[in-house]
Amino acid sequence: MTPKQRCVALNAKGVEVGALNMGSVNLGERGYLNTLADIRFWTFRFKEKKIVPVLELFKPGMIDTAFRMIKEGVLAQPLVYGLCSGFKGTQESLTRNLQYMASWLTEGAVWYYMQHKMKDLTMLAASIAMGASIVRVGFEDSPYYAERKVGKTNAILVEKIANVIRSLGLEIATPEEAREIMGVNKLK
Repeated sequence: MTPKQRCVALNAKGVEVGALNMGSVNLGERGYLNTLADIRFWTFRFKEKKIVPVLELFKPGMIDTAFRMIKEGVLAQPLVYGLCSGFKGTQESLTRNLQYMASWLTEGAVWYYMQHKMKDLTMLAASIAMGASIVRVGFEDSPYYAERKVGKTNAILVEKIANVIRSLGLEIATPEEAREIMGVNKLK
C-alpha cells in the first residue's frame, strides 16, 4: 500500500489520536517498513487533520528518530509516546527494557506502555509506577488480565486495570481529562 493508503483512517470523522510508527521493524517473519519519507508524509497528514500522533516506539532507535524529527520541526507538541514490546522481532516484555526506553523520554513526556500478548497486568502496573500517563488494554493486545484469566470483554480489562490504578493511590481520568493529558484540546 502507498503511504496515502496506509493513513486513510485519519480521514474518519471524530479521530482525535492515531498511531505513528517511528521506523521499520521485523514483526515475526514479516518486515514492517516505515521509511523516514513515509513518516514525514504521515506527520504532515496528522497536522493537516489536527490529530495527535502517538509515536509508536518498538525499539530504542525509534526514539532517536522521533527526537531527530522534533529537532527538524517535522514533529511538534502535542505528542504521545507509545513504548511497545512483546512482538516477535521487537524487544522482550521485561521491566529493564521498559526502564531503558522510558529513561530516554524527556521530563514530563506523556507516554504509555503497550505489551503485545501480555499474560497479566504486571508490566502495565510497572509502567504506571515509572510515570506512564496512560495505560492501554484491550483485545488487540491481549485478552488476559491475570495468569490464565481472560476478560470476556474489553470493559472487563478496563475495569481490572482501573482497579490496579486505584490501588496505587491514583485517579482515573475522565474522557475530557484524558483529552487534556494527550493534548487533543490544544489542536481544536
